[in-house]
Amino acid sequence: MEHRLVTVVFIDMQGYTKRSAGQSVEEMKRFHDEFHSFVKDLVEEHGGVLVKSLGDGFLVRFDSPTKAVQCSYEMQQHLMSRNEDILNPEKIVRFRIGINTGDVGIDESGDLFGDPVNIAARIQNFAEPNEVFISESTLLAMNRNEFGAKDLGPQQFKNATREIKVFKVLPKGMASAEAEPEARSTVAASALPRPAPWHLAVAGGALLAVLSLAAYGVRRGAMPPAATERQPDSPAAREGAAVDRPAPPRGTPARPQRPRADAQQQRRPISDFDRDGDGQISKAEAPPQMQRNFSRHDTNGDGFIDAGEQSTLPGR
Repeated sequence: MEHRLVTVVFIDMQGYTKRSAGQSVEEMKRFHDEFHSFVKDLVEEHGGVLVKSLGDGFLVRFDSPTKAVQCSYEMQQHLMSRNEDILNPEKIVRFRIGINTGDVGIDESGDLFGDPVNIAARIQNFAEPNEVFISESTLLAMNRNEFGAKDLGPQQFKNATREIKVFKVLPKGMASAEAEPEARSTVAASALPRPAPWHLAVAGGALLAVLSLAAYGVRRGAMPPAATERQPDSPAAREGAAVDRPAPPRGTPARPQRPRADAQQQRRPISDFDRDGDGQISKAEAPPQMQRNFSRHDTNGDGFIDAGEQSTLPGR
C-alpha cells in the first residue's frame, strides 16, 4: 500500500434518501448518473481523482489542497445557480462538503485509508448545506490568498483522538469581514502609533477646559430664572374655576389601542395543513400565504415543514 500526503474531499447530497423513496429505480439511476458525471468532470478539470461513489456521496482526492478547495467551492456555486431556476423544492439538490489534508494509505484499487479520511468524513457531516468546511491542516497547506476562511473553532468529532479546528470557506477578500470583533479591535489597537508626551499634555489641557465649561453650564442651569412680568389672571382663574379643553369634533376616530401581549396570535398545528397525514407539510399542501414564503418556514431546507419547524407557521 502506498502512503502519500493528499487532500481528501467528502461530498454528501442532502435529501437523497427522501428523493429515492419517491422515485422509481430508473429515475434514480438517471439522477445518479447526472450528478456522477457533474462531480467527475469538475474534479478532473481541477486535477483531482474521483475515488468512488457512495450512493448519496463521493470520495475525492487531490494532490493540491488549493485545487481541492477551488473545485469544491465552484461545485457549490454551480449547484446554487442550478437551484435558482427550479420551482419544485423536491428537485433542489444541495451538497455538504468536508475537506482534510494528511498522510493516507492508497491501495491497488486507489481507495483511501487512514485517520485523515475519517476526519474528512466527520467534517463533511458537520458542514452546512451549500458550504465547504475545511480542517486547519488544509487551511495551512493551501494558498490562503485564493479564499477567505471563517474560524469555527475546535470540534470534537466521533472516534477522533483530538479536537479538529474547522473553518468555513469564504469568497476571496471576506476573511477580515468575518473576523471576531475582539480580534479586529486588538489588531487595530496594536497598529496605532504611540502618542508623544507633548500630545498627551495638549489633550489633557483641552479636556480640563471642556470640563470647566461644563461645570459653569451646570451652575448657570441651577440659578433661578429671572423674574418676568406677570400676566393678569383670567376671570375663570381668579374665581378658581377649571378651564375645560374644547371637545374634539364629532366623528373624530378614536386613537388605536396597542394590542395586549396576551392577545398575540397562536400558532396553527401541523394537522391544519397536513392533508396526506404524513406528519409534515409540503409546498403543495401549504396555503397561498405560506407558499410565498415557504423557504422561510422550511428552516432545514428539506422541502417540507415538520413539527420541529411548527413555530414558524402562520397564526390562527
